[in-house]
Amino acid sequence: MVRFGVIVVGLVIGFSSIAFGQEDLWTANAGFSGIVNTGNAENTTVGGNSLVSYKFDKNLLAWTVEGAYGRAKDTLGNKTTNTKNWKTGLRYDRFLTDPLSVFTLTHIGQNKPAGFDLRYGAALGLAHFLIKTDSNTLKYEVGYDYTREQRVAVADDSIHSARAYSQYTHKINKNVYFAQDLEALFNIEIGEDMRLNALTSLNVALTERAAFQVGYQLRFDNQPVVGFKKLDTQTQMGLSVNFL
Repeated sequence: MVRFGVIVVGLVIGFSSIAFGQEDLWTANAGFSGIVNTGNAENTTVGGNSLVSYKFDKNLLAWTVEGAYGRAKDTLGNKTTNTKNWKTGLRYDRFLTDPLSVFTLTHIGQNKPAGFDLRYGAALGLAHFLIKTDSNTLKYEVGYDYTREQRVAVADDSIHSARAYSQYTHKINKNVYFAQDLEALFNIEIGEDMRLNALTSLNVALTERAAFQVGYQLRFDNQPVVGFKKLDTQTQMGLSVNFL
Protein backbone atom coordinates (compact mmCIF):
# COMPACT_ATOMS: atom_id res chain seq x y z
CA MET A 1 0.00 0.00 0.00
CA VAL A 2 1.09 3.53 -0.63
CA ARG A 3 2.01 5.55 2.39
CA PHE A 4 2.03 9.31 2.10
CA GLY A 5 3.26 11.77 4.73
CA VAL A 6 3.09 15.52 4.48
CA ILE A 7 4.50 17.97 6.96
CA VAL A 8 2.49 21.16 6.60
CA VAL A 9 4.56 24.31 6.91
CA GLY A 10 4.47 26.33 10.12
CA LEU A 11 3.82 30.01 9.72
CA VAL A 12 5.42 32.32 12.26
CA ILE A 13 4.58 36.02 12.21
CA GLY A 14 7.49 37.86 13.75
CA PHE A 15 10.30 36.37 15.83
CA SER A 16 12.26 38.37 18.38
CA SER A 17 13.74 38.17 21.85
CA ILE A 18 12.75 40.49 24.67
CA ALA A 19 14.65 43.73 24.18
CA PHE A 20 15.68 45.82 27.18
CA GLY A 21 16.44 49.49 27.27
CA GLN A 22 14.46 50.26 24.10
CA GLU A 23 11.38 52.37 23.44
CA ASP A 24 7.90 50.85 23.42
CA LEU A 25 8.12 47.55 21.55
CA TRP A 26 5.46 45.24 20.13
CA THR A 27 6.22 41.60 19.34
CA ALA A 28 3.75 39.28 17.60
CA ASN A 29 4.21 35.76 16.30
CA ALA A 30 1.93 32.93 15.35
CA GLY A 31 2.49 29.49 13.92
CA PHE A 32 0.78 26.48 12.40
CA SER A 33 2.10 23.00 11.72
CA GLY A 34 0.64 19.62 10.91
CA ILE A 35 1.21 16.04 9.81
CA VAL A 36 -1.01 13.96 7.49
CA ASN A 37 -0.47 10.23 6.87
CA THR A 38 -2.49 7.99 4.53
CA GLY A 39 -2.09 4.36 3.44
CA ASN A 40 -0.99 1.87 6.10
CA ALA A 41 -1.26 4.57 8.74
CA GLU A 42 -4.06 7.13 8.55
CA ASN A 43 -3.88 10.09 10.91
CA THR A 44 -3.99 13.84 10.87
CA THR A 45 -2.52 16.17 13.48
CA VAL A 46 -2.51 19.97 13.47
CA GLY A 47 -0.90 22.35 15.94
CA GLY A 48 -0.39 26.03 16.47
CA ASN A 49 1.07 28.66 18.76
CA SER A 50 1.12 32.43 19.06
CA LEU A 51 2.64 35.21 21.14
CA VAL A 52 1.71 38.87 21.49
CA SER A 53 3.80 41.05 23.80
CA TYR A 54 4.15 44.77 24.53
CA LYS A 55 7.10 46.33 26.35
CA PHE A 56 6.72 49.86 27.69
CA ASP A 57 9.01 51.68 30.08
CA LYS A 58 9.95 49.03 32.70
CA ASN A 59 6.93 46.81 32.03
CA LEU A 60 6.24 43.83 29.76
CA LEU A 61 2.86 42.24 29.00
CA ALA A 62 2.73 38.94 27.09
CA TRP A 63 -0.11 36.68 25.92
CA THR A 64 0.58 33.17 24.61
CA VAL A 65 -1.61 30.49 23.03
CA GLU A 66 -0.67 26.95 21.97
CA GLY A 67 -2.51 23.76 21.07
CA ALA A 68 -2.67 20.56 19.04
CA TYR A 69 -5.45 18.31 17.74
CA GLY A 70 -5.21 14.94 16.03
CA ARG A 71 -7.41 12.11 14.73
CA ALA A 72 -6.37 8.56 13.79
CA LYS A 73 -8.09 5.64 12.01
CA ASP A 74 -7.59 2.08 13.29
CA THR A 75 -7.54 -1.14 11.21
CA LEU A 76 -11.34 -1.40 11.45
CA GLY A 77 -11.81 2.08 10.01
CA ASN A 78 -12.88 3.70 13.27
CA LYS A 79 -11.63 7.24 13.87
CA THR A 80 -10.63 8.38 17.35
CA THR A 81 -9.13 11.53 18.80
CA ASN A 82 -5.57 10.81 19.88
CA THR A 83 -4.35 14.37 20.43
CA LYS A 84 -6.31 17.19 22.04
CA ASN A 85 -4.60 19.87 24.08
CA TRP A 86 -4.52 23.64 24.34
CA LYS A 87 -3.15 26.24 26.71
CA THR A 88 -3.24 30.02 26.96
CA GLY A 89 -1.52 32.33 29.40
CA LEU A 90 -1.11 35.98 30.32
CA ARG A 91 2.11 37.30 31.94
CA TYR A 92 3.28 40.62 33.40
CA ASP A 93 6.92 41.53 34.17
CA ARG A 94 8.12 44.59 36.07
CA PHE A 95 11.84 45.23 35.57
CA LEU A 96 13.68 46.33 38.71
CA THR A 97 17.00 46.56 36.85
CA ASP A 98 18.09 45.59 33.32
CA PRO A 99 18.66 41.87 34.18
CA LEU A 100 16.18 41.51 37.09
CA SER A 101 12.37 41.53 37.14
CA VAL A 102 9.43 40.39 39.21
CA PHE A 103 6.61 38.64 37.36
CA THR A 104 3.17 37.19 37.72
CA LEU A 105 1.29 34.99 35.26
CA THR A 106 -1.98 33.12 34.87
CA HIS A 107 -2.75 30.13 32.64
CA ILE A 108 -5.61 27.86 31.61
CA GLY A 109 -5.68 24.81 29.35
CA GLN A 110 -6.97 21.33 28.58
CA ASN A 111 -5.32 17.97 27.77
CA LYS A 112 -7.88 15.17 27.79
CA PRO A 113 -5.52 12.44 26.48
CA ALA A 114 -3.38 13.16 29.57
CA GLY A 115 -6.39 13.10 31.93
CA PHE A 116 -7.30 16.77 32.31
CA ASP A 117 -10.71 18.22 31.45
CA LEU A 118 -9.33 21.58 32.55
CA ARG A 119 -6.12 22.82 34.17
CA TYR A 120 -5.68 26.41 35.33
CA GLY A 121 -3.69 28.45 37.81
CA ALA A 122 -1.25 31.28 38.48
CA ALA A 123 2.40 31.86 39.40
CA LEU A 124 4.68 34.63 40.63
CA GLY A 125 8.39 35.06 41.26
CA LEU A 126 11.71 36.60 40.25
CA ALA A 127 13.42 36.42 36.84
CA HIS A 128 17.10 37.17 36.25
CA PHE A 129 19.49 37.10 33.30
CA LEU A 130 22.87 35.61 34.18
CA ILE A 131 24.18 36.03 30.63
CA LYS A 132 22.99 38.40 27.94
CA THR A 133 25.24 38.90 24.91
CA ASP A 134 24.69 39.03 21.16
CA SER A 135 25.42 35.29 20.91
CA ASN A 136 24.21 33.83 24.22
CA THR A 137 21.57 34.40 26.87
CA LEU A 138 20.92 32.48 30.07
CA LYS A 139 17.86 33.32 32.16
CA TYR A 140 16.42 31.69 35.27
CA GLU A 141 13.23 32.15 37.29
CA VAL A 142 12.24 31.04 40.79
CA GLY A 143 8.87 31.37 42.46
CA TYR A 144 5.53 29.82 43.43
CA ASP A 145 2.90 28.13 41.27
CA TYR A 146 -0.72 27.19 42.01
CA THR A 147 -2.48 24.78 39.65
CA ARG A 148 -6.06 23.48 39.83
CA GLU A 149 -6.75 20.26 37.89
CA GLN A 150 -10.23 19.12 36.86
CA ARG A 151 -9.43 15.51 36.07
CA VAL A 152 -11.05 12.91 33.82
CA ALA A 153 -13.08 10.34 35.79
CA VAL A 154 -11.24 10.95 39.11
CA ALA A 155 -11.34 13.56 41.86
CA ASP A 156 -10.09 17.07 41.11
CA ASP A 157 -6.94 18.35 42.81
CA SER A 158 -5.14 21.58 43.75
CA ILE A 159 -1.32 21.64 43.61
CA HIS A 160 0.93 24.15 45.37
CA SER A 161 4.43 24.05 43.90
CA ALA A 162 7.86 25.63 44.09
CA ARG A 163 8.73 26.61 40.51
CA ALA A 164 12.14 26.80 38.83
CA TYR A 165 12.64 27.74 35.19
CA SER A 166 15.64 28.31 32.91
CA GLN A 167 16.09 29.36 29.30
CA TYR A 168 19.31 29.22 27.29
CA THR A 169 19.67 30.61 23.78
CA HIS A 170 22.68 30.42 21.48
CA LYS A 171 23.18 32.07 18.10
CA ILE A 172 25.41 29.50 16.40
CA ASN A 173 25.96 31.81 13.44
CA LYS A 174 23.99 34.53 11.66
CA ASN A 175 21.63 31.90 10.21
CA VAL A 176 21.21 29.34 13.02
CA TYR A 177 19.52 29.92 16.40
CA PHE A 178 19.18 27.34 19.21
CA ALA A 179 17.01 27.54 22.34
CA GLN A 180 16.45 25.30 25.36
CA ASP A 181 13.68 25.88 27.92
CA LEU A 182 13.28 23.85 31.13
CA GLU A 183 10.60 24.19 33.83
CA ALA A 184 10.43 22.15 37.05
CA LEU A 185 7.48 22.19 39.49
CA PHE A 186 7.93 20.59 42.92
CA ASN A 187 4.78 19.84 44.92
CA ILE A 188 5.18 21.55 48.30
CA GLU A 189 2.76 19.16 50.06
CA ILE A 190 3.84 15.87 48.42
CA GLY A 191 7.62 15.67 48.17
CA GLU A 192 7.79 12.89 45.56
CA ASP A 193 5.42 14.70 43.18
CA MET A 194 7.25 16.60 40.43
CA ARG A 195 6.35 17.94 36.98
CA LEU A 196 8.89 18.72 34.29
CA ASN A 197 8.39 20.62 31.02
CA ALA A 198 11.12 21.05 28.40
CA LEU A 199 11.31 22.55 24.92
CA THR A 200 14.28 22.25 22.55
CA SER A 201 14.14 24.24 19.31
CA LEU A 202 16.33 25.11 16.32
CA ASN A 203 15.75 27.85 13.77
CA VAL A 204 17.71 27.85 10.49
CA ALA A 205 17.36 30.94 8.31
CA LEU A 206 16.77 30.25 4.60
CA THR A 207 16.32 33.87 3.51
CA GLU A 208 16.10 37.19 5.32
CA ARG A 209 12.47 36.47 6.25
CA ALA A 210 12.04 32.70 5.93
CA ALA A 211 13.51 29.93 8.10
CA PHE A 212 13.15 26.24 8.81
CA GLN A 213 12.15 25.41 12.40
CA VAL A 214 12.12 22.18 14.39
CA GLY A 215 11.04 21.75 18.01
CA TYR A 216 10.85 18.91 20.51
CA GLN A 217 8.61 19.28 23.57
CA LEU A 218 8.59 17.03 26.63
CA ARG A 219 5.99 16.99 29.44
CA PHE A 220 6.66 14.69 32.42
CA ASP A 221 4.45 14.15 35.49
CA ASN A 222 5.90 11.89 38.18
CA GLN A 223 2.41 11.28 39.60
CA PRO A 224 0.03 11.44 36.63
CA VAL A 225 -3.73 11.03 36.76
CA VAL A 226 -4.52 7.39 37.55
CA GLY A 227 -4.60 5.33 34.36
CA PHE A 228 -2.47 7.75 32.31
CA LYS A 229 1.22 7.74 31.34
CA LYS A 230 3.89 9.88 32.96
CA LEU A 231 5.48 11.19 29.75
CA ASP A 232 4.15 13.06 26.71
CA THR A 233 6.35 14.29 23.86
CA GLN A 234 5.66 16.32 20.74
CA THR A 235 7.83 17.04 17.68
CA GLN A 236 7.03 19.83 15.23
CA MET A 237 8.73 20.92 12.00
CA GLY A 238 7.88 23.63 9.54
CA LEU A 239 8.70 26.81 7.70
CA SER A 240 8.72 30.10 9.58
CA VAL A 241 8.25 33.53 8.05
CA ASN A 242 9.30 36.73 9.78
CA PHE A 243 6.97 39.66 9.10
CA LEU A 244 8.19 42.17 11.72
